[in-house]
Amino acid sequence: MKKKRRKRRRRRSDSGKPYQRLVAYVVQAMDPSSIVEEGKWVVGPDGKRDMDVVVRGSLDGREFSVLIECKDYDKSKTGKVGIGYVDTIDSKRKDLSVDVAMICSNSGFTSPAIHKAKRKGIGLVSVLKEGDPRIKVEILEEIYTRKVKMKSISVDFGTPIPKEFPLGEVLFQNKRLLYWINGRIAMILSGNYIGSCKISADHRLRIPTKLLFGDQEVIVEQINLLFDQETNWFSQVVTLDASLGMYDYIRGRVQMGSGKTRYVMKGVDIYNGDPIDFIPEKEDLSVGLLPGELHIDLLLVEGLEMPKDPSDTPDISNLVIEEDLDWRIEDSSNAA
Repeated sequence: MKKKRRKRRRRRSDSGKPYQRLVAYVVQAMDPSSIVEEGKWVVGPDGKRDMDVVVRGSLDGREFSVLIECKDYDKSKTGKVGIGYVDTIDSKRKDLSVDVAMICSNSGFTSPAIHKAKRKGIGLVSVLKEGDPRIKVEILEEIYTRKVKMKSISVDFGTPIPKEFPLGEVLFQNKRLLYWINGRIAMILSGNYIGSCKISADHRLRIPTKLLFGDQEVIVEQINLLFDQETNWFSQVVTLDASLGMYDYIRGRVQMGSGKTRYVMKGVDIYNGDPIDFIPEKEDLSVGLLPGELHIDLLLVEGLEMPKDPSDTPDISNLVIEEDLDWRIEDSSNAA
């Protein structure tokens, strides 16, 4: 009977090995220069301790070590990883003197576990490898999408132009200036969370520039845009995945592996979603993104004619004094 019990214990302890090996594989792929060991035992203050996955490397000339505990749970049977495991690895981190401690879960984490891990500086992650049967976790995330309808576009060149000349026929270097204008409008809309409003964007040029209005040449020194648009916001829940990567529950980000990897967002419907009556807060994307992390905004704009071939857009951006670019909301009741 004693031998049978020992066999059952050994069988249970080995049941998480496939997931543990997967975690080691993904971590190694995320940082090929590091040394990754899986299933190592070390001696701590209280005897032998198992270390599921250990990562060793250097950063800015300083050696560091990372301990990753792997929890291959099935959420439908055992639920998410709870706060007790955060307490355990916090203690283990101190006993084994590792620099960073993380839990890699195959079922996600409870809210108390995430809250405490954030407070204690412990990483909570799930590895992603699209199509791998060893992965049970499903990363669900609410995203916001925008549908923008252009109502009107007008341009002031700061100088007299032929009256009633169609904007779509104005040329710069024999290419339609409208393609560049529409690209600037799309850039302003994508870079800012804005409600329905009129927007002006003034562009000063570095040198006097020749535009063609049919057979007539006009020298301009500025291209000032005024456009009116209607924005509707929607929310929807999608599934995040990657060909090779890791989801960080503390930061709410997917971090991609090195080399050729694919980010996957399943269940996206840009044309539908649940309408919302507020403008979501926009994160400052200029700071905070770690190497390999992604942030995607989804925007559908109706009424902007864009070229089928990007090379058909005139190269006028190098003439624009970008530091003087001034865009502002002219009329709005609900813009952020």
